Amino acid sequence: LYYPSVQWEFNGLVLSQRSVSGSGSLSVVRCVSKILTVMLFLKFEELGLVGMDDQVIGVEPHVSWRQIFTNTAGIDGSTAGDKFLYSNSMWVYVESFVTHVSGKTFKEAIDSYILHPMGLDGHFNEGTEYPPFTARGFVGTNEDLMVIGGTLAALGVSPKSRVQIISEDSTRTMLKDWTSIQKVKASFLSDKTVESMKRFQHEESEFKDSIVDGYGMGLWCVKGWRTNSISGQPVDGWLAMGSSEALLYFDTDAVVVSMAAQQRVKGLELTTAFAKVVRSI
Repeated sequence: LYYPSVQWEFNGLVLSQRSVSGSGSLSVVRCVSKILTVMLFLKFEELGLVGMDDQVIGVEPHVSWRQIFTNTAGIDGSTAGDKFLYSNSMWVYVESFVTHVSGKTFKEAIDSYILHPMGLDGHFNEGTEYPPFTARGFVGTNEDLMVIGGTLAALGVSPKSRVQIISEDSTRTMLKDWTSIQKVKASFLSDKTVESMKRFQHEESEFKDSIVDGYGMGLWCVKGWRTNSISGQPVDGWLAMGSSEALLYFDTDAVVVSMAAQQRVKGLELTTAFAKVVRSI
């Protein structure tokens, strides 16, 4: 069940209910910006306005939206499809394309198709200090993080509004490990951003295998952060993070965990604390 005025949390093995004061205050949660933008494009694909494998207008050589959203477009498109390279540079083409196909500004379109139907309180900030804002400009609440994770865990249905935001097929497409599908695993493992994920490690024995295992569309694929208590098998999950001040995890057990600082603090690291919380559930 979903209660707007109540936050649910795990205390050990007990699910407790407590009142939250100030839960509606906006935080820096840019970690989910890419997720929301990809959801907008998938909605456009459902409406016949775009195909994920369409060529991005104005970019040579051929670069597709799928390559941009799966980090296989490279910095300038020159290595598109050849390797994994985590970069936001090609996201600069998103804003003008959305206006071209929808007749709306990016903010109007994502509000109409994604944010408002999902029941989110946040918005995209065009003046973000980390451009392009379509990739890193979302400002919202910790509740927004939980709703976004819950929507994807429920295959596109918002746990807050009960509205199907994107189809089940679109959600599954988004959550696939495109690193493996596109056969760029070797370059993924040597990517600098992937290397930086070591900061989730608290102790040498905490993560015996990879911290992140691949990349979907706008989010990381992780396996085995949690173990299913019944089967004992590693659980497939997904992770979004913007620097380390806001993080979101959800998995196939429908477990959703988020953590967000109330304001941006340079050098703040929530990564190890966040990983310990997830792994303890």
